[in-house]
Amino acid sequence: MKPPFLLTVFALLLTLNTGCVIFPHGELMAPPAQGRAVDSGTLEPLRHARVVRRIERLDRERVAFTDAQGRFAFKQDRDLGWLLMVDYAANQIQYRIDAIGYRSFETNLYGGGSFYRGRQPHDLGIVPLHRESGRIEP
Repeated sequence: MKPPFLLTVFALLLTLNTGCVIFPHGELMAPPAQGRAVDSGTLEPLRHARVVRRIERLDRERVAFTDAQGRFAFKQDRDLGWLLMVDYAANQIQYRIDAIGYRSFETNLYGGGSFYRGRQPHDLGIVPLHRESGRIEP
């Protein structure tokens, strides 16, 4: 028995217009990231600083620690997806760097999703951390 012509046309148009991928696939949620943490006064690298990357939409955190040269890196982060057209393009990605005796550094970047496919990694560059002072600032 042949399916009705209108049903076939409707299914074909639906598939072509939505750009949907029916089978599960890995959807890029965050590009690779890298940077280097240094002391703001001396520019000496900060070893063992804790770097947290948080993908707000997924409530997911990844943690890395700086090496002897103050460098850190994250691999790209993927998530299982069913549809390409789901709102992945606006992933807010938060980075936080903490080191003992220094004020924390925080920044937000955007990335991931089919919109960002093939984009450059997040390069935080050289991140100068300021020493904590014993006094309260106004």
